[in-house]
Amino acid sequence: MWRSTTLVVAAVMGATAASITSLVQDEWQLFKLEYNKQYNTDVKEQFRMKIFMDNKHKVLEHNKHFAQNMTSFKLKLNHLGDMLRQEIISSMTGFTEMDTKNGIQDITAIYIPPDDDVLLPSSVDWRKKGAVTGVKNQGQCASGWAFSTTGSLEGQHFRRWSRLLNISEQNLIDCCHLCQGCQGARMDYAFTYIMQNNGIDSESYYPYEARALGYVSIPTGDEIALKAAVANIGPVSVAIDASLPSLHYYTHGSILSRCVLRPSTRLTHRALVVGYGSDWGHEYWVVKNSWSPYWGDHGYIKIARNRNNQCGIATSAGYPLV
Repeated sequence: MWRSTTLVVAAVMGATAASITSLVQDEWQLFKLEYNKQYNTDVKEQFRMKIFMDNKHKVLEHNKHFAQNMTSFKLKLNHLGDMLRQEIISSMTGFTEMDTKNGIQDITAIYIPPDDDVLLPSSVDWRKKGAVTGVKNQGQCASGWAFSTTGSLEGQHFRRWSRLLNISEQNLIDCCHLCQGCQGARMDYAFTYIMQNNGIDSESYYPYEARALGYVSIPTGDEIALKAAVANIGPVSVAIDASLPSLHYYTHGSILSRCVLRPSTRLTHRALVVGYGSDWGHEYWVVKNSWSPYWGDHGYIKIARNRNNQCGIATSAGYPLV
């Protein structure tokens, strides 16, 4: 009897293990189909599958904490699911910190917010006003700086001429001699190139109307000033810390309230604030990213607002003068 029971238990355990293996393979195949993933060799595929399963485990652990009300946001694997964290940071971010060694012309002005008696709206969304183009995909090129630059220019062009244009990121990546293409860049370098070039092309070969282009800088770390700029000026280019999986695998329906281990001083990526608002008393920024519509909430993320400069969102913010 004992031997019979042992054999039954062993058979059940074997069947369970086989079912788990089959489930893993099914999830992997679905991931590859959904995001059109292809690998040159079996060795590379096995390597990427291992990363995928590790990332899936981390996401499930995080979402278990969410179900226990231990965190305020959920995660979900996306097209970055087969990449190591360091690979995402090195190939998808690329913001370069400010320095003063290159001797470029200083075209930066400081943003002066409106008087205290000016009432700002409780929420703003420039997408609804027609000032924001569709979410784009930078691919595995650390060119978020170019997409952030064009996004702020597209918004300012819309406000000035009531026309929404898709401005060319490739023009900046190929031609901005002060920038580093897929290795990152500073925002003032990009705007200096546009000024010196007397404009920038649109994605359908539109020559940007040459003006005395400048760059207005929001006071560092000032979320109140950032709110005023978004409300009164339009979409604002920002730099954020994009180094943790909480941002890499962010999904819709939640507000990202923790994207760093400590108050952010490390800025790794450029994005675009297109609005702000609040849900049940929880204030947030609406941020457009350039990691494709597969990422986040169709390419967007809500980052906690007035939470000690979460993700460093107000540390290096600004917009162009056109």
